[in-house]
Amino acid sequence: AGVGTDYKRSPYERFGAAPRAGVGLALVGASLAAGYLVAPAQAIGISANLAYQELRVQGLDAATFRLISSDPEHLSDQGRDGRPGIGFTLSWLGALGPQLTGGLSYRSKTWTQRYKEYAGLFPDRGRVDLPAIYGAGLSWEFTPHWAAAFEYQRIEHGEERAFGNRFERVLGGEPLGAKQGPGFGWINQDVYKFGLSHRLSEQLTLRAGYARASANIPPAQTLLSALAPSFLRRHYTFGATWAWRPEWEVSGYAAVAPRMDLPGEGSIPPLLGGGDANLGGRQFFLGLSFGRRWSD
Repeated sequence: AGVGTDYKRSPYERFGAAPRAGVGLALVGASLAAGYLVAPAQAIGISANLAYQELRVQGLDAATFRLISSDPEHLSDQGRDGRPGIGFTLSWLGALGPQLTGGLSYRSKTWTQRYKEYAGLFPDRGRVDLPAIYGAGLSWEFTPHWAAAFEYQRIEHGEERAFGNRFERVLGGEPLGAKQGPGFGWINQDVYKFGLSHRLSEQLTLRAGYARASANIPPAQTLLSALAPSFLRRHYTFGATWAWRPEWEVSGYAAVAPRMDLPGEGSIPPLLGGGDANLGGRQFFLGLSFGRRWSD
């Protein structure tokens, strides 16, 4: 998984940065999982989540940002820096009725080693721990061919310094890269997901989904968030699975997050000349997977 931006016209060019800017965060993970059936149709699970993250930042190596960094030589444009991480997940899945299934899950934060090449950008000398996520869900198979699902998730962006620390900390004497230095300034987020599945035949299943999230980027925190503008709050998904043989299937989906604008409100501090950084965008998603079944 990952997130990335690539600006051919940098939003930080006005501060003296290079014309091109962006960030890339790639994550590869493996879960060592175990499940236990504690009662009929009631199961608990636990997993150790092993991760490897790779980070690249470019376009922030301007004199203006170097002045507010604790380590200007490790602020930006240092190439790719990869670090391992670890976390865990706890979960429960069980039947609540003849057609009703419930689930609970808690995924801890991912503790990650410091990015030494970006020690002058992220808090605590390059610490970027992924936030914890927890939630609950229900699935209702109201006919043999139709099922509906609802899920709630809480993403704790605000509990991690790299994501939650507000940019104006720099005005209080905490430079970029300091232990409590500025981050993206995001807040904790609630996500609500709705899904509908219809088994049209033994070979074809159709699906649709809708997700709605609370705001995670305050208007005053849009300056650094332009590097990773993850502010879109709703998306629509359509997908299908086709089993052309009993043991083979292919699944695909398409999704769209409609256009949204996030105007800044005093997001550029007077120290950097004042003003606002305004965000806007839309997203499109496509996915395709193949599956092979060896037994029932």
